[in-house]
Amino acid sequence: MRHLIVDVGNTLYKASIFEASDQQVAIETTTWQSVIDFAQKYAPQRGIVSSVREKNTPLIQSLDSLLSYPLLWLDYTTSLPITNAYDTPHTLGMDRLAGVVGAKTLYPENNCLVIDAGTCITYDFIDATGVYQGGSIAPGIRMRLEAMHTFTANLPLPDWNPQTSRPSLVSKSTEQALISGAANGTIAEAEQIIATFQEQYASTQVLVCGGDRNFFESTIKHPIFAVRNLVSIGLNRILEHNVF
Repeated sequence: MRHLIVDVGNTLYKASIFEASDQQVAIETTTWQSVIDFAQKYAPQRGIVSSVREKNTPLIQSLDSLLSYPLLWLDYTTSLPITNAYDTPHTLGMDRLAGVVGAKTLYPENNCLVIDAGTCITYDFIDATGVYQGGSIAPGIRMRLEAMHTFTANLPLPDWNPQTSRPSLVSKSTEQALISGAANGTIAEAEQIIATFQEQYASTQVLVCGGDRNFFESTIKHPIFAVRNLVSIGLNRILEHNVF
């Protein structure tokens, strides 16, 4: 069975095709029409959409018409292969939920901490028994830079390109000082959160996804596993859970 997996984020539409639980091909795009074109090319039979934005009715209707079975729209009422212990499930971002399902798919016996390093940075914990316990949300690196520019009179907005090395702690220009503060502050935050989880919960596997995942993987001292398509893996597992 060929599955269409669509993850609508704050910035990009991400679509992929899964067969036999394996991702075959994927795209990232800024337009929903490209998602439709992608789906038409690969002719999937089933599909799931997760979104952090408002429901895009034209996209949903177009994708649903291409499938052999009704399209699954992921929301807080959808049946899950894990237990969701979040106090306000109706406010939970579906990308966060899919991320922990993806982690549990890859590491079914472990406690898992999922770090999604994107516009915001989310830290989400699912325990070894498959219970999602919740997590925390912090500003991403670009958001920190934009905030310093927006809420001050003279600070510029530097161009942040995720690097493979940690910026210097001592910078000799204002733009580099902003990048150093935002990036090093984020890494220090992440390292402390990881250390705290690993102290409190044995055998915690740390996984990172999102646009800044490579920067995190190359700069964080703790062992972590970068998984580009973690959310898609989770969405595919949720789709499987609902149809098989």
